[in-house]
Amino acid sequence: MNFDRLLPQILDLAALDKKALDAVAMATAKLSFYDWLVVSCAGSTEPLANILRDFIASEGGAAIATVTGETKKYPARAAALVNGAISHALDYDDTHFAYVGHPSVAIFPAALAAAEEVGASAGDVCQAFLLGAEASCRIGMVLGRRHYDAGFHQTATAGCFGATVAVALLYRMERSALSAALGLASTRASGLKSQFGTMGKPYNAGIAAANAIEACGLARRGFTSAADGLGGLQGFVLTHHPQH
Repeated sequence: MNFDRLLPQILDLAALDKKALDAVAMATAKLSFYDWLVVSCAGSTEPLANILRDFIASEGGAAIATVTGETKKYPARAAALVNGAISHALDYDDTHFAYVGHPSVAIFPAALAAAEEVGASAGDVCQAFLLGAEASCRIGMVLGRRHYDAGFHQTATAGCFGATVAVALLYRMERSALSAALGLASTRASGLKSQFGTMGKPYNAGIAAANAIEACGLARRGFTSAADGLGGLQGFVLTHHPQH
């Protein structure tokens, strides 16, 4: 199966003129933002939230981004990790059944952390989310139900790529840098259904968000990656797309 057009399609998607985004789609993105905020607040008192906040507090770092349920700020990657897990803790977040995943819990935590880092607005976050969610859904649908049935948690795998697109847009990264970031995301994207029923399931969403911050942070500094780690030879799709 040939997936060499997937990466260019995702890069073209990220390059769309934000002024041309459909008004109804943008309204849905804003509703998703509200939904994410609610489930994040609801999950902020769960035991995993306390464990993760304690964990990142023990590491310290630059005070950049907000963590739900905490007054202090933390490095963007740490905040994305915790907020992703917290918002998926109760499993009431939005669901896209065509790609079998929860778009917001991977994308918004990463986008919000990046937005705080660069001083972007809530409107910018929603625009980035919309394009990131579209990327997640397209990649998730390419991976297909067999990817999910094989044991992969699409919220985390496909979600990582959507989060990377959203973060790259907020960082205002060039096409070549986003391509490199998606390549790095392809070697970091992870998440297994075997974690369902444990704290590991929402942790998967946090991993996706944190991976996006990491991949974009490295790529914008000139870190190199495979030319096409997404749909190319031995890329993510070919290695995670069961054929039988």
